[in-house]
Amino acid sequence: MGRQGFSTFGAASSHRQAMKVAQIAQSGFARTIRPVHSTVDGDLIFALSAGDRSAGLNAVGLMPEEAVTVAVQRAVREADGLGYLPAFKDLVRSSGKKS
Repeated sequence: MGRQGFSTFGAASSHRQAMKVAQIAQSGFARTIRPVHSTVDGDLIFALSAGDRSAGLNAVGLMPEEAVTVAVQRAVREADGLGYLPAFKDLVRSSGKKS
């Protein structure tokens, strides 16, 4: 099952810098999904530069990394079950715990 994301930022960047931002943002997947980055999963982040401001590469990359982490966590909490396969919220509800 593939997961895709986009990181857009208003800082000027070269192709190599945009690729590095996407690589850093991919760490958000690694922080939340196991296994991640297999040869068949389709995990993908695109980085798009749409501006001319100056910004540090690490700062530009770490913000989308955190956004990806939060997005995956939210998706897990909000997902619905599929037929007989329960979702996380179904499991939490049945155990009486709050998520």
